[in-house]
Amino acid sequence: MVSDYVELLRRRSRAFLREAENHLKYGESDIACFCSEQALQLELKKILYRITGQVCRTHRVHEVLAFTIHQLSSLEVTECLDKIEELKSSTLVIKMS
Repeated sequence: MVSDYVELLRRRSRAFLREAENHLKYGESDIACFCSEQALQLELKKILYRITGQVCRTHRVHEVLAFTIHQLSSLEVTECLDKIEELKSSTLVIKMS
């Protein structure tokens, strides 16, 4: 069962991604980039929460990514592969055209 927090992050991430796509349609690439970054940040926070159960409070994508990588690297190889497989089925795929 997916927690309410994970669902909240998923909904917000997808909303930012939809906004990014809309801004791209109107040639507003700077705003589209901002919205895409927000979507990525929320997806990384969702992954981190699913791996560790910890809520990440930073707003810098590189810090969230670094912490997620650190948490994954501390797992045994088989645990890490299991987590990645689990996350594949639930993580938003960001498509850039």
